[in-house]
Amino acid sequence: MIDFSKADAHIHLFEGGYQGGSLTSRPGVEVDELLCYQSLMKDHHIEAALVVGFEGDAFCRQNNDFLAELIPYHPWIYALAYCHLDHQPDLIPQLEYWKMKGFQGISLYLLEESDYTKLLAIPLDFWEWLVQNDWLVSVNSLGALWGPWKVVFKKTTIVENDCFSPWTSWKADRNSLERRSKISHETHFGTCRVFECTCKTQRILCTDFTCP
Repeated sequence: MIDFSKADAHIHLFEGGYQGGSLTSRPGVEVDELLCYQSLMKDHHIEAALVVGFEGDAFCRQNNDFLAELIPYHPWIYALAYCHLDHQPDLIPQLEYWKMKGFQGISLYLLEESDYTKLLAIPLDFWEWLVQNDWLVSVNSLGALWGPWKVVFKKTTIVENDCFSPWTSWKADRNSLERRSKISHETHFGTCRVFECTCKTQRILCTDFTCP
């Protein structure tokens, strides 16, 4: 049973720090993000974090491997593996490999129309594997591109029902979203609680951990 009084609902950890135009990408700046974040956990009494994998830029192509190295040594890490939709023939073996490495779900970044063509081409057994293994799916996308998810939900075995998810009880999760955005929709899909948020030009679908 997952039971935390406070946890962080969305962080990233990059080897060598984030290099996408932030301070850590400047010459002479070296950051150990793991140590830095652990100090924040201590100061703010955070017990766990949902670590979202990202390999969408050149500097972080091996982020899944980096997270896999951290998972065995840091039980507070609940990691989601970045899923490359270009590798569809290998998706199920990849899920099994990530599960063996200790990941608890996947992260999808769908920011172009072409990404949704790939999404709709994913075979049914991929979605069924996620349901059977109670895996979390974290999605980052843009407003008008959310439509194809209706097709995904219709073709899977996912059905609506009420289920308490411990991750929705996190103050760090829900309160931070309410401060930054407007929660426009909340529902349940299978054992996953889903709430959709509008944050400036970006809409983020947050699916919480399933019940054990």
